[in-house]
Amino acid sequence: WTYDVSVSHLEIYNENLRDLMAQPSQELRKLEIKHVDNGRMAAVTNLQVVDVTTAAHVEELLLQAHEARATAATIHNERSSRSHSVFCMHLHGVNSECL
Repeated sequence: WTYDVSVSHLEIYNENLRDLMAQPSQELRKLEIKHVDNGRMAAVTNLQVVDVTTAAHVEELLLQAHEARATAATIHNERSSRSHSVFCMHLHGVNSECL
């Protein structure tokens, strides 16, 4: 078996989608949720998907995304994100014996 692993990370804040993996020059891309595969799946258009090969790279990307999240104080919490984040790890495996 050989595997390819990639990740994406988005934030939903005030009903808006933000790509937490996007570089500053890419932040203005419009993200939309679309139904695909005859409505059985949802996908986000223009979402950055990053290929990863090590756990350390995944940790680095998670830290980058954490720093990019929107935060603001609430009366209950000094540093609340007030947002939801969605981290996806895409795993694609191929068994070369079955090709």
